[in-house]
Amino acid sequence: MDGEHSIPKEGKNPADVRAAGQFLGNLIGMLKAINLYPSGHQMLLQTKDKFFTFLQCTLYETDRVAVRIFKNDLFCMDLKLPPEKTVGLADFIEELQKRYIRQIIFTSSITREEMDIFIDIFRLDPYDLESKGGMEKLLNKHGVSGIKILEYYSRKIITLDQQKLLELTNSPIFHFLIEDTNASLEHEDALRLYDLLKDANLICALIRVAAQFILKKNPEEKSAPKTILQVLTRIKEGVLASGLSEEEEMKEILKGTVTAFDPETVFNLVFEAPADPIIKFT
Repeated sequence: MDGEHSIPKEGKNPADVRAAGQFLGNLIGMLKAINLYPSGHQMLLQTKDKFFTFLQCTLYETDRVAVRIFKNDLFCMDLKLPPEKTVGLADFIEELQKRYIRQIIFTSSITREEMDIFIDIFRLDPYDLESKGGMEKLLNKHGVSGIKILEYYSRKIITLDQQKLLELTNSPIFHFLIEDTNASLEHEDALRLYDLLKDANLICALIRVAAQFILKKNPEEKSAPKTILQVLTRIKEGVLASGLSEEEEMKEILKGTVTAFDPETVFNLVFEAPADPIIKFT
C-alpha cells in the first residue's frame, strides 16, 4: 500500500480551493458564534442558517464533506487550505484539538435537528466534554447519523463483548477481512472498522476468528501467524483506502493491535514472518 489514499492533496484548482475556503469560513464563523451568542440569538441563528444552506448546496454534488487535521495542517474537501488566506484557521485547529477531534464528516443525511445537537455539544467546555466521553460518543448517544466525528486514536482495554463479536462475524466487515479480493468497504463500514480498532480485545478476537475461518477454508495454504498478518493487512488497506486515516496514524494503530495479542502470538508473528510488511510497518 503506497498511501496514495491517505495523504490529502494540495489545492491546485483555484475554484476548488475557493469553494473549500468558503465552506470552512462558514463553518468557522458558525462555531465562533456559538461562543459569542446564547442559544436563540439572532446572530447565531443567521450564521447557523448560512452554514447549513452552504452545506446543503455542497452536499447536492457529493455525498459527504470532510474537514480534517493532517500533521497540524487543515484540509477541507481533501484540499489543504493556506492559513494565511483563511481567517481564524489556527484558532479553529486549536479548538478541534482541545476536543481530540481529528476529523468532522458531514453527510447528505444531515438534518437541522442534528446540526443543533452538534452545536450544543461543541459549546461544552472541552474538559466537560471529555468527562462525558467526548464528542463522538455524545453524538452517537443522541442518534446523530449525519455528522461523524473521528477522534485521535486511543486504544482502550475493554472487557470482550461476546455478543458483539458474534454480530460482527455476520457483518460486511468480517466478509471484507476474510475475502482475498480487491473489494472495498462501504464508508459506513469503514467508519465502524476504524472505531473497532480502539477496542483492543474485540479487534484481536475478531482477527483471530477471521484467521481461523480462512485457515479452515484453506488449511494447507498458510500458518496461523501469517494468516493473522493477512487479516491485519486487509484492515490497513481498508482503512487507508477509505481516507479515514493516514500512514503515520495507521502505524500507531497496528502497532497497538499487534501488541494487544498475547505474548505467544506476538512472538509467533515476529518469528515466523519478520519480513512481513505489517511487522516492518509497525
